[in-house]
Amino acid sequence: ATSTSWRAHLVARPPHHRTRKQMAGQWYARACGLPPIVKPKFAYASLQTVYDLNVLTFADCKKGAVNGMRPNGQVDNSSMQSREVWTGTTYAVAAAMLQEWGAAVEDTNTGTARESVVSDDAKESLWLAAFETARGIWHSGWGDFGYWYATPEGWENSGNYRSLGYMRPLSIWAMQFAIDKGQLIDRRKTTLQSDSPDP
Repeated sequence: ATSTSWRAHLVARPPHHRTRKQMAGQWYARACGLPPIVKPKFAYASLQTVYDLNVLTFADCKKGAVNGMRPNGQVDNSSMQSREVWTGTTYAVAAAMLQEWGAAVEDTNTGTARESVVSDDAKESLWLAAFETARGIWHSGWGDFGYWYATPEGWENSGNYRSLGYMRPLSIWAMQFAIDKGQLIDRRKTTLQSDSPDP
């Protein structure tokens, strides 16, 4: 119930859109080894909402995390920035998802439901949501739009882009940093093994 009310609270707040960068401070604090800014269960729920609205609802999860999304599932077209997908910040969101998944695995007292952590549904498990979010950048950048090694700062759903050859896509390494720092590959294996039925 707390997770649901937290999500409803987030979606209802002005300016009536959900931005994928709302957890930037939490991501940066965890990357620096500082204490979390918000309670882990709220961070987890918030990132689940970002995945649901800004990734899954936008372009069938194939273009990354759009910057602004209204609660009704419509892209916020109030500015150029809100309707764009920024490659670097999409990777940062994916890294934050990995961090919060790792925190939920490490401490079962965070308030995050165990079913969410071990789920094979990306709407529940931030482990899966992180890779689905990043996959959208790959799918669009390398497949649909063909930017390849000239990955731009950002693009719109139509493929209109800004600043080819931008450096922020290098933030994909934030995902690797989150995985390595939190020893998440080992935690994922252990979590899956501990939750599999006995033979």
